[in-house]
Amino acid sequence: MTRRKSILFVLALGIGWALLDQVAKFLVVGHLTHLFDGTTGLFAHVKMFYGTNDLYALAKPAAAILSPVWNHQYVQNPAGAFGLLHGTPMIVRRLVFTGVALAASVGILWMAGRAAGRGKLPTRIALGLVLGGAIGNLTDRIVHGYVIDFIDWHISTHHWPSFNVADVGIVVGVFSLLFLLNRKPAKAEDPEAEAAAAVPTPTHSQSNEA
Repeated sequence: MTRRKSILFVLALGIGWALLDQVAKFLVVGHLTHLFDGTTGLFAHVKMFYGTNDLYALAKPAAAILSPVWNHQYVQNPAGAFGLLHGTPMIVRRLVFTGVALAASVGILWMAGRAAGRGKLPTRIALGLVLGGAIGNLTDRIVHGYVIDFIDWHISTHHWPSFNVADVGIVVGVFSLLFLLNRKPAKAEDPEAEAAAAVPTPTHSQSNEA
């Protein structure tokens, strides 16, 4: 695979994963908020989804998916991971997170060009997942000013931070890359050693006859 095809593969996978993330969030807003109540038509719902912000007042109760450890609940996350930039003005968060996401995307596409060789498909898939996650969450921040999360894993009252499909792509992709980059390469076979091993060595009887 050429460098160009490798980059296009990662880009296509990233866009596909970002679209899956946006569709999931659209469905979450439709099922876990009252935003679409009283309206019909896909176009109208899409317009409302991307044109309406701050839906906490319209949120419905959490929906149990796998009781008692997995719920779906509408969550707005204005900050980054671990509360990064929490409380800062929205314009600052948008600028910072947009810059970080764009820089990461450029780096991912650069790595995609270097993953053009044979046997690099797992690396290209991992890069595509990370890129898709970055695009999905960046879309939220540009449009809404916050990221829509909805997957809530918990044990009793202890909750893992809510996340979304984009986050799944980032986490799976990053850990896959770490595994692939730290995997020990197979030992290359030495052609000279193989040739030497193939040459028969003279036996003791042959040496005496000589």
